[in-house]
Amino acid sequence: MTILMNKFKTLVISLLFTLVATNSLAEELSTTGLFVDGVVAIVNEGVVLKSELDRQTDLIILLATEAGMTLPPADVLQEQVLELLI
Repeated sequence: MTILMNKFKTLVISLLFTLVATNSLAEELSTTGLFVDGVVAIVNEGVVLKSELDRQTDLIILLATEAGMTLPPADVLQEQVLELLI
């Protein structure tokens, strides 16, 4: 019973954190009328947001460009980055 309660508490805390983070992002973007974030993957008890996937993909593109590396097509690169995040 205690293990189940601990898992439930962890789930509730994760959900509250996600809601708070999403709410503050929504408030920030509400002035533009655009909300472009969303869940791209659910991993165990966590989520990977589109904004995190985009941020990591952009960082890899920047570093690879600076290093003169050739990158795969955008859809393949984004899939590879997502695999790293999960």
